[in-house]
Amino acid sequence: MSFNYMNASNITLSTTGLGDADARLNIGRVTQAVDVSGIETQISFAGGLAASGSNYQVIGPEDGGTAGTGTTDIGTALSSASTAWTDLTPRAVTASTSADDLDADDYVNLQLDETGSVTAPTALSVFMNYVYGIPGGVVN
Repeated sequence: MSFNYMNASNITLSTTGLGDADARLNIGRVTQAVDVSGIETQISFAGGLAASGSNYQVIGPEDGGTAGTGTTDIGTALSSASTAWTDLTPRAVTASTSADDLDADDYVNLQLDETGSVTAPTALSVFMNYVYGIPGGVVN
């Protein structure tokens, strides 16, 4: 994916040894306002995970606010409840069209939430592309 803009940026995270399938990670911070409806996010993790309605993992991006503790979803979280995670295969997150935009100095979090008995991913990669600015200059 590529943006043809001078004000384009990205957050990239690759980590191993999360140790817990329930976690909230601060993965980056934006320096200017960002329209969340234009964010493109892909998430993959090592090990794969079978689809299961009783033992599943949900992973999604959040607006952490300026303190990094916010929990507002900025994209539709991915789940293995009905769709298996294939080992090292990126899955796209659908950007939110209803969430408030990211303000300058907001953290971006990644929320991992397990239901039932799920082993934490051994390695996790997140690729998030965005453009600074709000169409029309309106900042939420």
